[in-house]
Amino acid sequence: MRITFKTDGGVAYFPGLAKPFVFESDQLGKKDAKSLQSLIENANFFALPTTIGKAAAQSADMQHYTLTIEDGKKANTVKLVNNASPEVQALFDQVRSLVTKLRTS
Repeated sequence: MRITFKTDGGVAYFPGLAKPFVFESDQLGKKDAKSLQSLIENANFFALPTTIGKAAAQSADMQHYTLTIEDGKKANTVKLVNNASPEVQALFDQVRSLVTKLRTS
């Protein structure tokens, strides 16, 4: 499974430096891979809309995240702005944590 994660916006955002981070699920340990798979299923990721939430009128400094997951013939890209369900929020939080972990290893 291929995962692509991108962060946009925020106070210290530099578009030229904000490249998507791509990793394969087989780069993860068994525990992380199993947890990620479970979160994807709980969030029903492949049925989610392309955008979740709307930016508030005065939210120029707000971060938003784009997550693409490709698993065989299934693929979906979701941009999270705000107001996600707990299941979707947990998935995005886990992926963000994994990206941090993989970048520093």
